[in-house]
Amino acid sequence: AYLSDLGLSRRIDEIREYSYFGTVSYLSPEMHCRRNGLNKKVDLSSDIYSMGVMIFNALATREFLGYPDDKVTSEDFLYLHRDEQESITSLVNRCMQEVPTKRPTAATVIKELEQIIQDVLQG
Repeated sequence: AYLSDLGLSRRIDEIREYSYFGTVSYLSPEMHCRRNGLNKKVDLSSDIYSMGVMIFNALATREFLGYPDDKVTSEDFLYLHRDEQESITSLVNRCMQEVPTKRPTAATVIKELEQIIQDVLQG
């Protein structure tokens, strides 16, 4: 596996009022609103949404199609045990909440992912 830096990232204070960067399916609902000319506040919770999409795409049996057309269910994680399916589904759905204030913090996401990984390793 390779990791590349294409120089596309920007500091949040460098982003113009109506500009956006990124793959459309990873954009949070508030970024979609900005993309369509509506002035919605974008903050770090948008990254939590994108993290939810990354977790989904890494573990699911299909690719996430993007907000608002796609829904996440435990059936998307069929190769995991039932407990892990439910844990991942819950985490991803909370990360991808439409309302930014309902999304977990990065620390919470990391803590829950660590617990899920530990559960998977313990079998």
